[in-house]
Amino acid sequence: MALFKLPSGSFLVQPRILARTVNIERGIVKFADGQLTIDPVPQEAAQPRSISEEQMREGLRKAAPEAAAALDRFEEAAKKLGIVVEPASKSLQVRWRGPDDVDYNLGSLTPEGKLKTRMVNNRPDHIGRIDLSHEYLAKVASLLGSKVRQTEKVAGWYVEGAKTRLPDAIDLLSRQEKWLDIIRWYTDELSAVIEAESA
Repeated sequence: MALFKLPSGSFLVQPRILARTVNIERGIVKFADGQLTIDPVPQEAAQPRSISEEQMREGLRKAAPEAAAALDRFEEAAKKLGIVVEPASKSLQVRWRGPDDVDYNLGSLTPEGKLKTRMVNNRPDHIGRIDLSHEYLAKVASLLGSKVRQTEKVAGWYVEGAKTRLPDAIDLLSRQEKWLDIIRWYTDELSAVIEAESA
């Protein structure tokens, strides 16, 4: 912390944060009428999020407010299935942790409100069951009235948008219950494969 002596003889203290990966609220500091008080954080305060996650969510709120609100609703409903939304380098990834303690991607949302699904293939490809991720992508595409772009590399297949290369995330998030049904099927299939291999 930097200390600066004021003409009155008192000191000004300036915290210097060199690096921060997570914002954690521990208390609310107030200085009024010459008194310093620290109030506890209200219980309903949100869970701490990384700086990058906050930036991505803010970008999503500005670019696609409907998708941002739908993502909040989806997160709440998906918790029961062990599904989480976590930041990646340039997107918010929807992930499921399998019995092998590995994260499986279920799709990603860009700050612009687009849905990316190419990374869905990575882990299933590693366990020799890319057919399951392809079937998952086909079910998601069908739900969106779209199709799967079948690239030369089978690990690069992804769900196309109806009019653009990537679909709008709101088109999937607005069908939350049906998407969760597809996720439930997919994670059950993956679990069966993973547990059979470890038996």
